[in-house]
Amino acid sequence: MAAFWLDAFVSLAPGDRVLDLCTGNGAIPRWLLGLDGGTDRGAIIDAVDLASISPAWCRDLTPEQSARLQIRGGVSVEALPFDDATFDLVTSQYGIEYAQLDRVFTEIARVSKPGARLQMLMHHSGSRPVRMGVAEAGALMRQLSADGLFAAVPALLDFLALANDPAQRAQLAGNEQAEQARAAFNQAQRALAASMSSDPMAAPMLDDLRAQVQRAGPGSAGPVDRGACIVSADGHGLARSGVADRRTGLGRG
Repeated sequence: MAAFWLDAFVSLAPGDRVLDLCTGNGAIPRWLLGLDGGTDRGAIIDAVDLASISPAWCRDLTPEQSARLQIRGGVSVEALPFDDATFDLVTSQYGIEYAQLDRVFTEIARVSKPGARLQMLMHHSGSRPVRMGVAEAGALMRQLSADGLFAAVPALLDFLALANDPAQRAQLAGNEQAEQARAAFNQAQRALAASMSSDPMAAPMLDDLRAQVQRAGPGSAGPVDRGACIVSADGHGLARSGVADRRTGLGRG
């Protein structure tokens, strides 16, 4: 892996601009600064990540190194905060493949100088992280469907409120809608459990999802958090669209 990156740095000259996308803890900037067996060629480095990052190793840099490195968190690679034609080299290691690639490469083309180089290392479509992402996205799509857990919970909320109030509990006796809502929720729970058994890669995510739903509503020890359930349920259409886009992107890896 080191050779892959060192070959990319050979043609850099002092003052050349490098942009590292989805930098994480900054492995590429470290090599560019001569750390971890890298070669410092005097490049000026910008490194961005969507997460809020502040790598501890940056505190040990010399003043000269610090002056040539800027790491920014909270930056979407689909909307880069840089001028056109800024960078001589754009890099990414294990991260760019999880972004919206069409928008990312449009941005890369915009911020790159004419003749700039692009060097990236990505998880291939058969790698475990990508296969796990595809499995999780597929499992979540099922939970966001009309007969999934996200649809079953809000239908049950009003009836749970009645059940929690002794004075109104009698209204539930023989209530066909309440029985249908309860049956739909129980079926969604059984389907989720079956998915956990049949798809080990998605099981941890589904277990966490089930726990969150139970903490907010059905199955919780305390009062039903109607607000949390409604916010989650009302957003499920948008979430479903986003998961579908991500699943498509992962499949292209």
